[in-house]
Amino acid sequence: MVTIIIKPLTHRNLEWFGLFFPINDELIAIAKSISCHYSAQNKCWLLPRSSQNLNRLFTGYKGKAWLDITAIENEPKKPNLSMKKEKPIIPEARAADIEQLVLWMRQKHYSEGTIKVYTDCVQVFLLHQPEKDPKTLTREDFIGFCKNHILDRGLSFSYQNQFVNALKLYLYMIHGISVKTDFLERPRRESRLPNVLSKEEVQKILQNTNNPKHKLMLRIAYGCGLRAGEVLNLRPQDIDRVRRCIHIKLAKGFKDRVIPLPTVIENQLDEYLRKYAPKTWLFEGETPGHPYTARSLQLVLKKQYIYHQ
Repeated sequence: MVTIIIKPLTHRNLEWFGLFFPINDELIAIAKSISCHYSAQNKCWLLPRSSQNLNRLFTGYKGKAWLDITAIENEPKKPNLSMKKEKPIIPEARAADIEQLVLWMRQKHYSEGTIKVYTDCVQVFLLHQPEKDPKTLTREDFIGFCKNHILDRGLSFSYQNQFVNALKLYLYMIHGISVKTDFLERPRRESRLPNVLSKEEVQKILQNTNNPKHKLMLRIAYGCGLRAGEVLNLRPQDIDRVRRCIHIKLAKGFKDRVIPLPTVIENQLDEYLRKYAPKTWLFEGETPGHPYTARSLQLVLKKQYIYHQ
């Protein structure tokens, strides 16, 4: 029986149980059913730390795996601090601003990923000086934040660009303030070649992927050159078997395109459709009619890549 090692972890200032175990579809399914989520940074599954959740782990994995809680039992007790530093809270008016920004971005069909990145950046800036009225922001406020939060911490060029773009959008759309940012000192742009898998590496990953749904998603992504979001947005009717092509609708830049359907994928596609019979989306999650999540697909891609190195 597989052993799952459970360790106490602190992640993003919160206390978690970290679950460490080899890649196993059944164990992963149980983790998801208990509301665990995967942390690429910690390379484990996380569950909020509580006695109730520990009992849920023992119940969920009963008869499926051994739970090793030695690290929890041997954890040194933390001192009881009477004076705790309170986490800064965004004023209600600013929180309402962020909600308004999210609504505007959704109306403009920004992706959920971009919305999350932008709102996170705005929140970080507002927490940097929570009492400051956005309409009174000065050049020095921008420079000070960039120096203390980005440059001194050695964060990347792309992160600073995300912050600048997010804040400019927030100030302009919510407060009608146009900000020029040419004066900001920027780190040197990184110049790196993309990490492209060889044909042999892709074949190795596909050969060792046992889940039919995961294998087909990977085949379409690699074989047809699709982005993860384009794979997840496919519907059964987007596969044109007569013309042997795939219709990609409203892809990046809100543009449609048509790509050829590789012959090597057709047999696997037929087998998949017979087994899963998707109705709304070609790749549906655990709930029928709901698409497979982008986060889940990213984890599949990352795990298979790391596992087969």
